[in-house]
Amino acid sequence: VSRAWVARSLNAFFSGHRLTTFREGDHLVPVYLRLPPQQRKSLADVTAAYVEGRKGKVPIDHLAKIEAGWERSRIDRRRLNRMLAIRAQVEEGRLANTLMRQVLPLLEPIEAKLPPGHFIEIGGEIEETRRSQGEMLRAFIISVCLMLLLLVIHYNGLARPVLILTILPLAATGALLGLIVMDEPLGFMPMLGMLSLGGIVLNTAIMYLVFAEMIVTRRLQEGRDLAAPGRPHRGGLSVEAFRECLVEAGRIRLLPIALTTLTTMGGLAPLALFGGPLWEALSFVLIFGLVLATVLTLIVLPAMFDLFVQLFGLRFDHEPAKADPEPAHAP
Repeated sequence: VSRAWVARSLNAFFSGHRLTTFREGDHLVPVYLRLPPQQRKSLADVTAAYVEGRKGKVPIDHLAKIEAGWERSRIDRRRLNRMLAIRAQVEEGRLANTLMRQVLPLLEPIEAKLPPGHFIEIGGEIEETRRSQGEMLRAFIISVCLMLLLLVIHYNGLARPVLILTILPLAATGALLGLIVMDEPLGFMPMLGMLSLGGIVLNTAIMYLVFAEMIVTRRLQEGRDLAAPGRPHRGGLSVEAFRECLVEAGRIRLLPIALTTLTTMGGLAPLALFGGPLWEALSFVLIFGLVLATVLTLIVLPAMFDLFVQLFGLRFDHEPAKADPEPAHAP
């Protein structure tokens, strides 16, 4: 009796040995040889089994001593290190990131007592979140660089693109404030909402600058409120006139910006209230970010525009007003 015969016999008795295939119409049914269920329920049935040999059947207890014991069925590894995984299922309506903020302080004293070479690593959703945050950060940096490049090409300069992009961190302040107020974690969906928020804020800032420069250029073309020689000016206008142009541009853009903000907030309100853990954080990021971005666009952006014009001496393309031709005198 060889080891292969012992293995083959025990496998046939308890797991089953395939004998043939029975064809029933279009179906193929495999046929296995196996002991009845009542004879393969416990380890005692193994000791009573017979193994096929060259000269007949032999009781297995005459060939081997059978003992029950614990052995590793498999060895799990993580980054080539042996590991023991502890898993848990999060209750419905709760986020793993929120629970881990409560669990992490409890793991520090446990890890301090581990033997040398042993440590605790957090996997699962936390690990995926950290990885996605890194990818989102790279995508955000690439997006900002591309937007800066396009703005530089469009404005043929660096001052205006830098002025527009300075609104981004200010709008992000509102998004982070919303997460803090609503006690939401900064996960993948909130970061995706911040990217969307950046595009909305940039569009608003660009439209405001377009209207402001249009009003300034119109006054320069009309020749009104020009700065006197030797006096402070903003791109050719007096300081007071330039600031009046900024206020007028804010007044013109107030209604479109407010309507855009209110309609977006109204559309996000159902998701914020009933969207569940996946959409709530994203909705709060957009709602709080848009509210603060509206204030920044109408208050901070004009002040920064005035400051940039003063520091960098921005000029505005215009043609001087032409005098009316003298009327022809009748002979």
